[in-house]
Amino acid sequence: SWLVIILIVVSVVLLVPIYLLVENIKTLTEVRNTQFGQENGDIDAITVQEEVYLINRKTRALAENRVTLVYERVSDITEGKRSGIAIGGISMDGSTIAISGIAQDRETLLSFRRDLEQKEYVASVDLPVSNFAQGVDIIFSIVVTLIEGQL
Repeated sequence: SWLVIILIVVSVVLLVPIYLLVENIKTLTEVRNTQFGQENGDIDAITVQEEVYLINRKTRALAENRVTLVYERVSDITEGKRSGIAIGGISMDGSTIAISGIAQDRETLLSFRRDLEQKEYVASVDLPVSNFAQGVDIIFSIVVTLIEGQL
């Protein structure tokens, strides 16, 4: 029984600092809340909740931003190009991407076109026949139409 009594006394002695710390934190929190209420008396909790909701909604909208998807598509097109293709310019208009540049030869240009047609987000690739007038160092212009909803 003495052992149980000693254990209870030791437990109480060890719990007293924790209890005092919790009480101190509780008092400090109440003081801070009172100060905040005095400094910002015109702030309503419902207004704060509505503003937080709007901020979260805007954040979700930015996370689904099309700019990231456009960047991914253009990066995929430019990084997937073959050697012998030098892209000089890219422009976008809605769901079409116009690519211009210089190809080493006709076969390289045709391979680049086939690679573009294989992309899952591409609806069509328009490569005018006039681009094949030259045999080497072909100045080309390709119009890539993307599938609706892929951009």
